[in-house]
Amino acid sequence: MKTVPNEPIKSDPSKGHPGRQITDNINFRKLIENSYGGIILIDKLLNVIFRSHSAERITGWNTKSWGNKTIMENIHLADREKVWVVFSELAKSPGGSRGCIFRSEHADGHYVWLECVFTNFLTDPDIEAMLCNCRDITGKQHADEFLHQSLKELSDYKYALDESAIVSITDQKGIINYVNDSFCRISKYSREELIGQDHRIINSGYHDKSYIRNLWKTIATGKIWKGEFRNKAKDGSFYWVYATIVPFLNKRGKPYQYVSVRFDISIRKKIIIELEESEKKYSELFHLSPLPMWVINLDTLQFLDVNKATVTHYGHSREQFLSMTLKDIWPDDERDKLATYFKEDKQSLGETILRTAVHKKKNGDLINVEVQIARIKFNGILSNLVIATDVTERLKYIRAVEEQNKKLREISWLQSHVVRAPLARIMGLIPLLKDAKTNNMEREKILDFLNSSAVELDEIIKDITDKTVVEGDRTAP
Repeated sequence: MKTVPNEPIKSDPSKGHPGRQITDNINFRKLIENSYGGIILIDKLLNVIFRSHSAERITGWNTKSWGNKTIMENIHLADREKVWVVFSELAKSPGGSRGCIFRSEHADGHYVWLECVFTNFLTDPDIEAMLCNCRDITGKQHADEFLHQSLKELSDYKYALDESAIVSITDQKGIINYVNDSFCRISKYSREELIGQDHRIINSGYHDKSYIRNLWKTIATGKIWKGEFRNKAKDGSFYWVYATIVPFLNKRGKPYQYVSVRFDISIRKKIIIELEESEKKYSELFHLSPLPMWVINLDTLQFLDVNKATVTHYGHSREQFLSMTLKDIWPDDERDKLATYFKEDKQSLGETILRTAVHKKKNGDLINVEVQIARIKFNGILSNLVIATDVTERLKYIRAVEEQNKKLREISWLQSHVVRAPLARIMGLIPLLKDAKTNNMEREKILDFLNSSAVELDEIIKDITDKTVVEGDRTAP
């Protein structure tokens, strides 16, 4: 294999070169000037002897600004060897064609990505040149790099989510087609036992039918559902999860799959159930819980008790909490909601209430929390027992996944516009075929260009199809 020479080959192009003569042909000139891509003719010493208007537009170079350079001098140093290999192979293959993608210096000084097809017409007495059909794919290369980076970020977010949550994907009928390791671990079923089943395989029978109907009614209309489930593992044991079910919608706005992200709340539920069943166990369970817990006077919103986890997480001492009200850990712009919430709490019939809120730590940091509220009597006072879970990081993951999906859809939309390039070229060539003045030789060349454009269009469509079947469609929970 030849290597790229240290000094570029130079020569004075012949004024009477056949390559120049053929460009004077009216029909051929009409063909290349209406081509979407650029046409460049290169002699055997790699001198540029002709470039079409579209080639000048793409590269920025014209005959005057180009000077006496060879084509190799304009190619990015990192890409010269592979282009040299293409030329070397073509030199041994008269009439043959080779494709190549490389960076070429623009007249303005920056580099553009070119996708070129070189055809060896050096032995053709009417041409005696290498034909280069090129097009600017700089935007496509940048989009591909952005897509690659986006897919990597999406994969990283999926990894983080899989490590922290119980994830499954079902089709629109509820049939499971994906579960992660955490799902298998907590349910004690293998992946093979779960795929193809619906979630009735882990149904504990605890929830009434209206609860399930409301879930399906919500997600079938494209809305997100959040709530708790008591599930039954393969060995007969029970576990509790807090689930967020997100519908993925097609172009018509109808769900085609459901992604479920669950978190094990068995400990939290155990705490609540045991608190309800035994006041004797209350103090130990309350104060040793790893989750922040507190008791609030339902009328005054005064803190009546807080556990150690609350003190640690929020930064106030126990004594400070007992002199505070719930308003003191709510941001100023969120406090208007408190009156509405506690009015609803007083009207509830003692059922457990689930709610999300924004709280403020002592240092001023804002956190997103999910609170579970149960009505209790504390020292004879009607109160709310609250268990808080910090979900700030979880929400970041979900927002990040949603943002990446949005980016991928936008990239797919942009990619589809690349199709117009070869299509416009085909449409520009067809009138030349219909022209009665076009001879057989010219028709053959036009047909070659049409075939090349059709192949290019087919490859673009395949590329778009591959990219739009994004990783998220297969790996979302």
